[in-house]
Amino acid sequence: MLTLMLTTPFFISLTIVNYSVDGLSLCPKNEKPPPTVLELAYVYEKKTPDLTLGRISIDSIPGYKIRNNNSVYLATSRDHACGGQLCTFELATNENHARDGWIFHQNNLIPRVPPITHRYIPTAKEMYCVYRKNDCSADVPIYRHIRVTKDGFHHLYTIGDTDLIDGYLQERTPLCYGWNVTTRLDHKFVPEGREMFRIFEQYRPTGEVFYCAKKFNDCGATITLRKYFNYFNIDTIYTANSETAPEDSVSYPEGVLCYIWDSAFNSQSQKV
Repeated sequence: MLTLMLTTPFFISLTIVNYSVDGLSLCPKNEKPPPTVLELAYVYEKKTPDLTLGRISIDSIPGYKIRNNNSVYLATSRDHACGGQLCTFELATNENHARDGWIFHQNNLIPRVPPITHRYIPTAKEMYCVYRKNDCSADVPIYRHIRVTKDGFHHLYTIGDTDLIDGYLQERTPLCYGWNVTTRLDHKFVPEGREMFRIFEQYRPTGEVFYCAKKFNDCGATITLRKYFNYFNIDTIYTANSETAPEDSVSYPEGVLCYIWDSAFNSQSQKV
């Protein structure tokens, strides 16, 4: 199993001053929440005979699948420097009284009190995001999409600026903003329990997990994956089926990271 890690610069400390594109920030502080309160959230969807059900969640939802694998970090509490009510709000999960699975995410102005047509659904982990872009260094938009049906307004959700949904109207402004998954200096795959961080490294888990084979041809995996580190660009580089190191890079760890599958691989024909 490979765990995706990311890091911040280790050689210099910079303070970044942001301001909202929609107006002056009301946040007394503009710091990104610490990793201890950030968790990955996804848009989960489930197709039904009538339409697609969708909702945002940190925890997986039985019977639902992740939409487009897009993800965003959301805070799970306000217990951080930028957690005041002027900056963040709970992304509440409200379900339509008449239609099971019709989820309406919004800022319930009175906590846990949804619109009269909905019921508030407590989630295992609360989700917090920010009103304005760049507040608390959040810059990933979460959009709500609307469709008019015979049973009323139906909503779906997307993460990022490029994901549109046929038959739905994207609201003009984002519902809120979360934190980016990959805007750090570097990221790398780490074999579970097999790689120690070097003294200068400041990586932390992103929450994403991938699988590959330990040995050649196990489960049909025949592509050799190697990992290198470029000290000049602070960049982790991967090669497939090659023993040639990229320029200005060294192998770390030494040897083969693991084995992956050819794009033409047919799992049905592989005997394990």
